[in-house]
Amino acid sequence: MGEHLKKILIVDDELLIRQGILHYIDWQEEGFEIVGEASNGQEALERIAEVKPDIIITDIAMPVMDGIELIKTVKRESPEIEFVVLSSYSDFDYVRETFKSGVLDYILKPNLNAASLLETLKMSACAKKPDTPDERGPQKELSPEALIRKIMHRHYSRQDVENLKKCFSGNSFALIEVHASWLAADGTAAPAHTAGLDMVKIDDDAAEKEGMLYLANGSMENIHRYLEHRKQENDGRTLLASRTFTDLDLIGIHYREDILKLRQHYFYLSDAPILTIQSLPETTGRPKPFDLNYCLVLFKQKKLESAMQHIDAHLDEIKGSCLLEQVEVKNFLGNLVFNMTVALSAMVPDNQKIEQKKYQYFDAINHASTFEEAHFHFRTFFSEAIAKINESGEEPLSNFDRLLAYIEAHYQDPLSLTELAKHFHFNASYLSSYFSQHMGQGFNEYLTTIRMENAKRLLGESDWSIAEVGAMVGYPDHSYFCKVFKRRHHLSPSRYRKEKKHEREHWSNQ
Repeated sequence: MGEHLKKILIVDDELLIRQGILHYIDWQEEGFEIVGEASNGQEALERIAEVKPDIIITDIAMPVMDGIELIKTVKRESPEIEFVVLSSYSDFDYVRETFKSGVLDYILKPNLNAASLLETLKMSACAKKPDTPDERGPQKELSPEALIRKIMHRHYSRQDVENLKKCFSGNSFALIEVHASWLAADGTAAPAHTAGLDMVKIDDDAAEKEGMLYLANGSMENIHRYLEHRKQENDGRTLLASRTFTDLDLIGIHYREDILKLRQHYFYLSDAPILTIQSLPETTGRPKPFDLNYCLVLFKQKKLESAMQHIDAHLDEIKGSCLLEQVEVKNFLGNLVFNMTVALSAMVPDNQKIEQKKYQYFDAINHASTFEEAHFHFRTFFSEAIAKINESGEEPLSNFDRLLAYIEAHYQDPLSLTELAKHFHFNASYLSSYFSQHMGQGFNEYLTTIRMENAKRLLGESDWSIAEVGAMVGYPDHSYFCKVFKRRHHLSPSRYRKEKKHEREHWSNQ
């Protein structure tokens, strides 16, 4: 049996790591054999000649000879030996360097476990080496998308990388995944304003249902300019952007380390125009256990505002942590719907309608793609429950009209959704969702609309200067006011004023 086992050499300067790997797994049962250990690259070179391994598991940072030098040296002499790199987060730049030398995969030490190690090693053992020229025969030319997918999922040859390079003229790359908000009018997730960049769409089965994954190519400057531009947009789309890179071999590492991690955070941070690894907030730790009994007591006593405050405080903790899996959040909200529906049956004479609709709320919450969407469906249920309890009372959102009136009266002030929510006793996340759902546009877009309509009125009816009009409608920066006005009306403020003046003169001469 031994002749069929894949031979592994472990190279790490930490004895505990080597011993841990050695005893993690029943190696022979899984088709492998540990044939040796080494504490640095120099020792490893001596052992390689002796034990002739098929796969080497190596650390990066080691004394005498580090992992990078070891990989380069071995690949020059024995390119058939596969490498799996162990690294810490701080080694990321070094890990990138190893992929140039033909490393098949890497594992982050904090994530090292038997399952991930076995999966990687089995992939290494089954990896298909590039065909020799005599073995190839006619080769079907692959599309750029197909080549990207091969590299991204680590089933590629050096020739695949060279072929893909020919498809691009720019020297820098980034993986960009576009998500359309569940509230977006067109429901699409196509990238916008990509001047100076080539965007190749990648069909990724693991992507979320709204997401579209692209490989962006261009100059480093154009990629950064595009991402900066996206931060200023408010079109209901969120971009997940990897770190930029120049070597196509690194598509896979940036897919796994950047895009997959950003997808987890997108559930909570879907209101951000762009998410990058660098922009992710620090987590606040797992939320404290929720006191469901206390919440239900408040609900049954009809202290509905207090009950909602108790729930919102816990949801704020959940969102701040970004640590709970989506299913945990949805189960929490679904459990609230179930228990409140049961409580409602004892509080009102006829609860049949809500009792039947609870399954619709379960379904809507379970299919929510973001935290905001799930929260919105729960708040809709809660509002309906309040309306049922207070049949002759105030509608749950009757002060929403007062909020709109306040915006109309104070549009020239530096308004923010967070401050308005606090002033009118709304949860900020819920208000954002409710605003978009009922007004057909987000808060910022609505405020801009109010300001632009008043700007048009002042430009057409007064002699105030352009800068003064901008300041009067909430834009003290003259150039920014002109930019927003032109983007909205496709005319500069001065041009708009001239056209309105000509219109008045025309009608006065009739």
